[in-house]
Amino acid sequence: MYLFGIGVKIYCVNYIVMKTQKNKLKIKKIVAISFIILVLVLMYSILAFFANAWPFNNSGLNKKSLESNEIKTNQIDLNKPTQEQIDAGKDIKKDATQSENDGDFDAFIIDITQKNDVLLINTLIQDITNEGVCKLTISDGSNQFETAVGISAMPTTSSCKDFGIVISRTGLKFGKWQFRLSVTIDEKTVFFETEKIIEKV
Repeated sequence: MYLFGIGVKIYCVNYIVMKTQKNKLKIKKIVAISFIILVLVLMYSILAFFANAWPFNNSGLNKKSLESNEIKTNQIDLNKPTQEQIDAGKDIKKDATQSENDGDFDAFIIDITQKNDVLLINTLIQDITNEGVCKLTISDGSNQFETAVGISAMPTTSSCKDFGIVISRTGLKFGKWQFRLSVTIDEKTVFFETEKIIEKV
């Protein structure tokens, strides 16, 4: 019986030793595999860095950048401007210059009526004021006639006071007349030009 007990103890000790050795072998295998994977990752990283491969390349960003540049280039007109474009640019520049020099209101000749020897001229000023001066210059191409009146305010706009032009007193020849209206309010002046054929009655 004593010998049996000793045998059991020896068996148990051997079993524990063998199991411990197996566990150590498993741990060694895991460590070895992990080390190999780590070495492979490190080697790929070094190669990828020098070869400009993923993840060290910016191919996605570069592609987007190239597409963006291509779109911008396609939107730019590299051709020589046409005469129409040049003229349009000059008109814009001219309009901008006029807007800098003109007042913040507009004035118009809305009607020119000939009644026998008299011209009746109706005007409209897009401002409400009794202050200012309206100056009318009439030309037949060779000679000029000038007159000036004040401004009358209305509920929503204003107008030049009555221009009653006696044709026979202008000294102008019958035919096509040019009318130039200038309106000055608070030292700001705007202009309006039109023309009308004046006939002998």
